[in-house]
Amino acid sequence: MKSLIKFEIHHSTDSVNFLDVTINLKNGVLNTDLYCKPTDAHLYLNAKSSHPQHVIRNIPKGQFIRLRRICSDTTNYIKHSRKYIEYFTDAGYNSNKLKTVAEDVLKTKRNDLLNNKIINKQDTNTTFVCTYHPKLDSLPLKLQEHYKILESDHLTSKIFKEKPLVAFRKSKNIQQTIVRNDINPKCLDNINDQQITPCTNCKTCKLLTHEKFITTPNNRRFELKTKIHCRAKNIVYAAKCKHHKTVYVGHTGEELRTRFNKHRYDAKKRPENNELAKHIFDHKHDFDRDIELYILQENLPLLGERTLQEDNVDTNLFAKEMYSSYQKVLSCKNH
Repeated sequence: MKSLIKFEIHHSTDSVNFLDVTINLKNGVLNTDLYCKPTDAHLYLNAKSSHPQHVIRNIPKGQFIRLRRICSDTTNYIKHSRKYIEYFTDAGYNSNKLKTVAEDVLKTKRNDLLNNKIINKQDTNTTFVCTYHPKLDSLPLKLQEHYKILESDHLTSKIFKEKPLVAFRKSKNIQQTIVRNDINPKCLDNINDQQITPCTNCKTCKLLTHEKFITTPNNRRFELKTKIHCRAKNIVYAAKCKHHKTVYVGHTGEELRTRFNKHRYDAKKRPENNELAKHIFDHKHDFDRDIELYILQENLPLLGERTLQEDNVDTNLFAKEMYSSYQKVLSCKNH
């Protein structure tokens, strides 16, 4: 069979291509210019794509800054920036705004762009995270406008000492909406009333037990009547420490594995967020070896139902899972 792979060797004594840079040697001086592979289609995010406006706005600017850094000769920057204006115009961007951005970058000193910026990591702003939707573009502005409401309250003023920031989580695209990566999830196979077939790559399934009862420190038993698996949601759950036999009760509207991934992170980084994380952190337990997980109630889609069922658990039997005032204000606990 004839191979379609071709090898080409380019030899030069005064220039070399490396990544996206062409380095030229002229009169004993090294100059740099932009290099693009012949197969580069220059396809960029469409201006009408469902992305935050600051992302769409900053993509052209980022490319112009890249050109300015690479091109040691201003003439080459102007030449390449004109081509990139055409590329972005084809992707739906406004050509006049592109020209303005290209000119602003040209006015910036190249040395300033080559130097690394010093980033202040001591940022105390609270970040509000939510899934992006085009109608939420005005959310950052709304939070800025109504920040005075948080300032006026004696509780929230201590928590939000500065204006909160907004971070958007990527929303599902069409492919993710209509196609599932796992057509037949292993952890949902062969589930009986009181048993579970653990999936091979899920840490939460390994925490779940086969027991029909959960036993508390004073030898009281609570009967388990639910089907258990890591994708269960709208539930009341219990986490039991194998060493101290202490039981912590909580509820969630999320999938169980998602909730316990957050618990696992809290136990490492934010133990003050809840009593379960604090217990694991204080006693230096291993989250994946020292915790047993139970599902007490299921099919509770409403927050009020889950809260009621959680409160109905005898407080003499279980140590209640508590959340900080910070979480209560932000409603960070997913219901």
